[in-house]
Amino acid sequence: MAKKLSNRMEIPIITLPNIVFFPGTSLPLYVVDEIFQDIFEEATCAGNPIGISLAMEKDFETYFSYPCEILGYGKPLMIERVDGNTLKVLMRCTGKCQVNYPTQSSPYPVYNVTVLEDEHSIMGNIDDFYRLENILFSWLDVNITDDRDRDHFIETLKTPHQIINYVSTFIIKSRILRQMLLEQKSINDQIKILNSLITDEHSFQEDPIVAQAYKEFISEKLQLKQAN
Repeated sequence: MAKKLSNRMEIPIITLPNIVFFPGTSLPLYVVDEIFQDIFEEATCAGNPIGISLAMEKDFETYFSYPCEILGYGKPLMIERVDGNTLKVLMRCTGKCQVNYPTQSSPYPVYNVTVLEDEHSIMGNIDDFYRLENILFSWLDVNITDDRDRDHFIETLKTPHQIINYVSTFIIKSRILRQMLLEQKSINDQIKILNSLITDEHSFQEDPIVAQAYKEFISEKLQLKQAN
């Protein structure tokens, strides 16, 4: 059960190898593992949130690896059993949080987290936002061929923050860069980074040269943090 006190709460957290869960986005999952199924079923019955964190590459073989410091959380919109062994879950990310410390390890990990509030107001770079919005719509035209499905998806895009988070989800292929974007505190910082990553020559994925520069910056920042 999730316990909430002020801006803190206790939630189960699942780590996945290539998923960065952005606020305002939806995530379909097919869950086979029984413990993972228990997490989703118990949270659905209680109406409690679940955290979903990126698992770093070194932790891929770990059953429950320690989550990233910043991650998205949300509640299942839909849950159904598609066969005897698989649970189909549609998750909706309602916010992001910062991990403080674990409070339970068995039968699955639960963590105390702090709910984070981002700056959602666009300031001074509205043209850059519209560029990213047009790139997202172009991506949807190519990748969602059914007109009704595409129109329905576009109708769900209610806020600029949601649009920017879907750009990060669909266009940026590197999980490391997606995690970096999730950790930004302002939509304006996300827009600035995305516009530098998504060039005219690489509109449906990050520019490899720019991406490598960001990855080197992230690596140096991590080394400094570990040294201190």
